[in-house]
Amino acid sequence: MKVLANYLVNPISVIIATLFTFINFLVILLPFYLSIISIILIGEDTQTFIASSSIFIYTMLFMFIFTVAYLYLDLFFGFTVKGIIKDCIDINTLENFTIHKELFEETLKEFDMSDVKFLLQESNEINAYAISTLRKEYVIITSGMLEHIGNSFENIEEQKLALKGMIAHELSHLLNLDSLPNLILLSGQNIAYYISIALNFIVNYLVLILSYIPVTAILSLIISVVFTLMQKGLNMLYIYILHPSYLFVERFLGRLNEYRSDYQSAEALSWKPIYFCLSSIIKLSGNTYQSNFSTHPNTISRMLLIYKVQKTE
Repeated sequence: MKVLANYLVNPISVIIATLFTFINFLVILLPFYLSIISIILIGEDTQTFIASSSIFIYTMLFMFIFTVAYLYLDLFFGFTVKGIIKDCIDINTLENFTIHKELFEETLKEFDMSDVKFLLQESNEINAYAISTLRKEYVIITSGMLEHIGNSFENIEEQKLALKGMIAHELSHLLNLDSLPNLILLSGQNIAYYISIALNFIVNYLVLILSYIPVTAILSLIISVVFTLMQKGLNMLYIYILHPSYLFVERFLGRLNEYRSDYQSAEALSWKPIYFCLSSIIKLSGNTYQSNFSTHPNTISRMLLIYKVQKTE
C-alpha cells in the first residue's frame, strides 16, 4: 500500500512547485504594487485605486501564463537540459565502454523504452541522475560513480548487476517525470528574475520623475526607501524561511520517489541488481543518505524494501 501511495508523490510535487512559484511571484510583486499604490493615493482617485488592484491580479495571471509558456518551450527545446548536459559525452561515441553500452541496452528493453541517451560526465562526484525534455531523455552517470562501482566489487558479474541496478533506477525516474517539479520551479524563477528587473526599472523611473517635482521630491525619496526595504525584507523571508520550508517538503517527497524507483526497478529486473547498486552506495564513507535534509532515504531501508522482490511482466 505504501509503494502504491508513492505513485501520487510526483503529482503532489508538481502542485507544490506551482504554488511555490506563485508565492515567489507575490514576493516580487508586492513591493512594486505597494509603491505604485502610494503614488496613486496622492491623487485620491478611488477608481484608479480599484483599477490598480485589478492590474495586480492580471499581472499575477500574466506571470503564471508566461511561466507555463516558458516551461513548455523549455521542455520542448531543452534550454535548461542543454545547459546541464553541455559537458557530458555520449557513451556510444566512446571506446572501452562496450560493456556499459550493452548493459544499458539490456535495461532499456526491460523497461520497454527507447531513444534514451546514456551520457558520461567527467567528474569525481559519485552521482547518477536522469533528466528529460518532451523530445529527448537522458541518463547521466559520472566517471566517479563508474570508478566507485568498479572498486566496490571484485567480481565482474556483481559490477554488472550494480550498474544495471543504477541504470534501472534512473530509467524509473524518467518514466515518472520526476524532474518536472524542479523544471517548473526553475522556469518560475527565471520568469520572476526578468520581471523583477522590469519592475525595478519602472519604480526607479517613476521615483526619478517625482524627484524633479518640488512637491513630490520628498515623497519620491520615501517611496524609494520603502520599496528597497520591502524588497530586501521579502527576499530575506523567501531565502531564509519560505525556500528552506519548500526544500524540506520537496526532499521528503523526493525520498518517497527514491523508494518507488527502487521498487519499480526491482520489478523490472528482480531485486539483485538493485541490491548490489545499493550495496555500493552503502560503502561510501560519510553516508548522509539517511538525513532528514537529504534527497535520499536510509540506504538500509531501501535495501529491505526491494529484498526478494521478483521480476514481473
